[in-house]
Amino acid sequence: MQQSDPSQITRERKEFSAALPARAISSTARSSLLFLLALLPFLGFLVGSTFVNQVTPLVFGFPRLLAWIVLWIILTSCIMSVIYILDPQNAPAPPDEKSRP
Repeated sequence: MQQSDPSQITRERKEFSAALPARAISSTARSSLLFLLALLPFLGFLVGSTFVNQVTPLVFGFPRLLAWIVLWIILTSCIMSVIYILDPQNAPAPPDEKSRP
């Protein structure tokens, strides 16, 4: 298995983060956006499941509620990765000038 260069990963992450429109908003708006994104899976699991709690229409051979839960498990991982990218605490630290030869 081939290992990626950490600087390449950091550069790709910066390019991806720079392309997101949330980079141009203030920190309070960003924290509100992160909170709302984190709230989505909770609402999807608990509130949404009350509306899809039926057995008869099958989705890929599963009852609708089971398909709904599987969908939200996948969406939760996608949402959490977007939150990780947008969170300013996860930004890479600038290189230290003292560590250079």
